[in-house]
Amino acid sequence: MFPVKQFKKMKQIISSILILLIVYSCTNSLIYRKSENGDLIFVEATKDNLSGAIDRATKNDSNSLSYDHIGIIEKTNNKTYILHSSPKNGSEKIGLNKFIRKQGRLHKKLALYRLKDKNCSNKAVTIANTMLNKPYNFSYIQNDNSYYCSDFVERAFRNCNVFDLQPMNFKNLKTGEIDEYWIDYYKNLKMKVPQGLPGTNPNAMSRNKKLNVVIIER
Repeated sequence: MFPVKQFKKMKQIISSILILLIVYSCTNSLIYRKSENGDLIFVEATKDNLSGAIDRATKNDSNSLSYDHIGIIEKTNNKTYILHSSPKNGSEKIGLNKFIRKQGRLHKKLALYRLKDKNCSNKAVTIANTMLNKPYNFSYIQNDNSYYCSDFVERAFRNCNVFDLQPMNFKNLKTGEIDEYWIDYYKNLKMKVPQGLPGTNPNAMSRNKKLNVVIIER
């Protein structure tokens, strides 16, 4: 048997190696390596809970992959970040490595899109940095004090007229009826389902003709 001290040392070495392997796998990711300042990163939707409700109401046949989240990539001083708005933390800037690791644990695929107008992308990153530290907008009704993910991105690019606000849809595209998830969701918020009010969603944004697909993970 190994002495206790030697065992603890070996355990520390193994832990360090595992951490290095995780970091390497993220930095070796095509998404990470191919990303440029102002690129948009999309996250795959699942079939249940909030993610599933977004999928059922916004995905159409032109989406090869359905998305439930979007963020903006910033590359500065040899570091790479994602600026986005999440239900847990609101609008924030975190390392892209950390974000990729989290999506990997959730078994979610990622996609990288790039605006054709690079000058606009750089301006959007600057604007996005002024929109940090705001709470998440759980009602999805636009206001200037909180943001949901696609709302955050649309506002960052608004001066370039990249994304159009469009009537929000909470109907299941297969049944034509308000999805049961959204009925319960807004009942808990003591609000009416804001069907038809102006807004955005990741799937619609991914279909924008001003964007080019860089990578879609398979």
